Amino acid sequence: MPLLNPAQNVFLISTSDLSCNSFLLKAKQNLLIDSGSSTATEEHISTLKKLNLELSDISVILHTHGHYDHFQADKIYSKAETFMSEFDSKHLIEENPEFTRIREDSFHPKIHSFLKENQVLEFLPFKLKVISTPGHTKGSLCFYEPDKKMLFSGDTIFFHTIGRTDLMSGSFSDLKNSVQKLSELDVEHLFPGHGKIVSGKKENRENFEYIKKHFF
Repeated sequence: MPLLNPAQNVFLISTSDLSCNSFLLKAKQNLLIDSGSSTATEEHISTLKKLNLELSDISVILHTHGHYDHFQADKIYSKAETFMSEFDSKHLIEENPEFTRIREDSFHPKIHSFLKENQVLEFLPFKLKVISTPGHTKGSLCFYEPDKKMLFSGDTIFFHTIGRTDLMSGSFSDLKNSVQKLSELDVEHLFPGHGKIVSGKKENRENFEYIKKHFF
C-alpha cells in the first residue's frame, strides 16, 4: 500500500479489516492517535519503514477511547507512553471484555496517564487540545489542533455518520451534545476513527449539517 499522507506531518495507517484508522504524527516526539487491532501491526511496521522510522521512534500513543480495535496494536510499541481518559482506562485495567469488546487476544496496554478536558498536549509542531466527547463511550475523547484546524474524532463522528451508542456506557443524548460541541469548532481536516477523511472547511461544515439533519 502506498504511503498515505493526508496533511503535512500526518500519516494514515489503515487496513482493510475491522481495525481503526491510526494516525501517525511526525513531530519532535512522534506519536500515534489510536493504534488499531492486533491485525494492523504489519501495516504499522510497513508505514514506519517507509518513513525511515523504528518502532522505538514512537514516543506517545493517544487513545480516543477504550475499544480493542483502537488499542491492541499498542503491543508492538513497547517504548511508547499511552494516554486515555480515566473512565475508559479503568475498564482496560479491569480487563472488562464487555467494555473493550476484545475478540482475538487478551492484550491490554498499560495506560501511563489519564487525559482531561481542555488539556493541551504539545508535540511540536502540533498542539492538541483534549475534548471530552461522551456518547460512543462515556470516556470518549477527540483531539483538536486549532492552528492547523485538524480534528481527530475517534468514533464520535465520521463522514456522513456517527458512532454507535448501543454498547456499554454509550449514550445517544450524550453523543448528540458532543457532536454539537464539535460542530462549533473551525475544522478543515476531519480525521475519523473509521472511514474516509473529510478535507476542506466547506466540506466539513456540510458534513456536520448532514449529520445533524439525518441523525438528530
